[in-house]
Amino acid sequence: MLKALFTIVGVEVSLVASGRTDAGVHAEGQVVNFDITESIDSQSILRALNSVLPWDIRIKNVVETDSLFHSRFCAKSREYRYLFSEVNVPLYLRNFVTHIGFVPETSVFDALSQIMIGEHDFSVFRSRGSSEKTTVRCVNRFEIEHIVMPNLYGRDEVFEYYCLIIEANSFLYRMVRNLMGSIFEVLKAKRSVSEFSDQVLRAEKKYLFTTAPPQGLSLVKVNY
Repeated sequence: MLKALFTIVGVEVSLVASGRTDAGVHAEGQVVNFDITESIDSQSILRALNSVLPWDIRIKNVVETDSLFHSRFCAKSREYRYLFSEVNVPLYLRNFVTHIGFVPETSVFDALSQIMIGEHDFSVFRSRGSSEKTTVRCVNRFEIEHIVMPNLYGRDEVFEYYCLIIEANSFLYRMVRNLMGSIFEVLKAKRSVSEFSDQVLRAEKKYLFTTAPPQGLSLVKVNY
């Protein structure tokens, strides 16, 4: 992105992103702001950037904002999606869907959602390297749904997977992947819903999880 902007405007430009993601995590809803002195309309910048960026990076939209806008600090909430499946994942989706290797206990979905909604201390789900001053976060949305889609390799075949959507005012370092690791333990009946509840509601320092793989996770939207 920096090289692309330099190619377009001819000077070094500082970028500010709405957040960071781990290697292997997708960011289809990432928001970045930058300042330039040149008078270039938004659509021209959009076309120019996409013409020089690598094939796996694409800009969806470019808009002009005032000088006070900050893509990270002005954000009111962020939405993440985690995709996982009990069946073998087609080759064309293996970088986007995590194969969990067990049949999930779907009857606990509603209970997990009721636990997650609201303001909680997520310190137990924070990985080392986090520099946040507070570990309290407010979850506005938490949903898990079962999705069936056509398999592109077979006209009469389908691929079934699960989609978790979580929205919060902000997230701790690796918070979503650690949460998913704990949720997987519940979905495979290795841990109880009450144990998960204790982790979230009482912030008990019990690491009843392993960090979930990054491939199924994506930052899908930043709300302002």
